[in-house]
Amino acid sequence: MESFKWLPTESAPREFPMEIVEAQLIFSDGTFIYMPSNKIINNGWGKIGSTHIGGQELMQVPQTLSITWFSYAEDKFYSGKFSLPQANMYELFRRGLTSPIDRKAITYSRIVVGMAPEGWVSIWLAAQGVTLEVATFKAEQANFEWAHFKRNSDILREEYVSRMLKSTLSSEQVSMISERGVPAGLYEIYATRYSWSPEVNGSILLRRMWIEALNGEVEHVQFPATRLRTSRAVPLHFDVDWTSASKRRLNAQIELDEEEAMKAFDKMNRLGGKEEMKLRLDIGDEDTDIDIFLAKENFIFKFEKARTNIYKGG
Repeated sequence: MESFKWLPTESAPREFPMEIVEAQLIFSDGTFIYMPSNKIINNGWGKIGSTHIGGQELMQVPQTLSITWFSYAEDKFYSGKFSLPQANMYELFRRGLTSPIDRKAITYSRIVVGMAPEGWVSIWLAAQGVTLEVATFKAEQANFEWAHFKRNSDILREEYVSRMLKSTLSSEQVSMISERGVPAGLYEIYATRYSWSPEVNGSILLRRMWIEALNGEVEHVQFPATRLRTSRAVPLHFDVDWTSASKRRLNAQIELDEEEAMKAFDKMNRLGGKEEMKLRLDIGDEDTDIDIFLAKENFIFKFEKARTNIYKGG
């Protein structure tokens, strides 16, 4: 099997910090590379964290993930050993992607391992800002000895967890965890994929678009578009560049309301039918406003809570 130049890294939600106890990406021959551990992780879901620099310049695609971690918001350990979709990951590495920087052919440079509440695990491939989810798993709660986790700590577990949460999160985030706990099933919902594609309308020349989704994926679309993804999670953020009819270069930053977006996609998907959904960005003639819709066959939904900012010189 061909080898590639990549490094492992870790990810966790900003509002739910984690800490790896031990983790390895294991190769077909039984050798492995360690994941970074012994640090608080809350860099954002799907985002690149720290990097362990190994001795090998090129590495094969791993076969297995073995991981144990601590979830601070839940005060729980989780552990699991998972078979990775090695053949699919190998094909993605081999096929590569188009660089969003210079449009040259590149391949993925990171394997990102994400840990979320309730034992949720996601695996992404990433390169130059692009992130693609390739697998999700569910780890089991583990009875790991606290004394083996924090060997040199004289502080009681409850106090240590409280201190770490307060030093890592805002007071509002800590209060929310204390009052509401962790939302059940949230990251499984985030991982749900739908058949949808973006569509931009207006008297413009569309140049490029970044799409960030709830499952941690980030997609770059350069126009004219090629090799678009066939399914996607619910989007949360769009970064769009275009040239107007008056030759002005413009950029829009669009943030969907998370709850409104999840409900819209779920409801539209339940309508059935064979056509894929279209998320429409309708740019006005004056380039001062953008209306956002989700459409499928004869049904249409307007996003009323979306926040949009348009800038010159995109």
